[in-house]
Amino acid sequence: MKIALIITAAGKGLRFGNPEGKMLVPIEGKPMLLKTLLAFSSFNFCERVIATSSHDREKVEQLLGSHGLLHVSLIPGGDTRKKSVQNAIQRLGPCDAVMIHDGARPYVSPELIQRLIDALQESPAAIPIIPISDTLKRVKNKSVLETVDRSDLYCVQTPQAFHIDILRKAYAHSPDFETTDEAGLIEKLGVQVSTVEGDSRNIKITVPDDIQKPRASHP
Repeated sequence: MKIALIITAAGKGLRFGNPEGKMLVPIEGKPMLLKTLLAFSSFNFCERVIATSSHDREKVEQLLGSHGLLHVSLIPGGDTRKKSVQNAIQRLGPCDAVMIHDGARPYVSPELIQRLIDALQESPAAIPIIPISDTLKRVKNKSVLETVDRSDLYCVQTPQAFHIDILRKAYAHSPDFETTDEAGLIEKLGVQVSTVEGDSRNIKITVPDDIQKPRASHP
């Protein structure tokens, strides 16, 4: 199966509080985007594409060039995640499936990536999930309305993996539907999305303190 990789890195990162953005912020001695990209280096993807903002494009080109990553393509990101991914899949050459990952999740593990690749053999769509450990409350006007049963609720991570024909159909089926992940589009299409075990270390860097959060040893 020929699988392409798309990394989304076009967000403004406003909550990070850095006018220069967060994709090039150093983490463990490497710019965040580079650390994220290198996490996939042991896998044989047929294409590797980064959706980046016009503001960051020149810096990202220099970063990739300085590390000899000339096989990675850059495409313009959109105003939304959905548009960025759509731009990317329109540029892909022939492939059977695509894996989509947040550039701001630099701690993704090879084991998680492999679980998703394996899942694609059985399912047209697969996402990693982790159980919610906190108690959930439904709140309105600062008052608690109820405690929410969390037994069948999970947090969703990236990478997310899809057969490319199904993902393209999902975009065509719901052109105006905005969602925070591609699985939401697949669900609108009526296709069952499979799940794999996620990884608690695979956090998304949203604010500077996320870089300092303790985590288990990670390659």
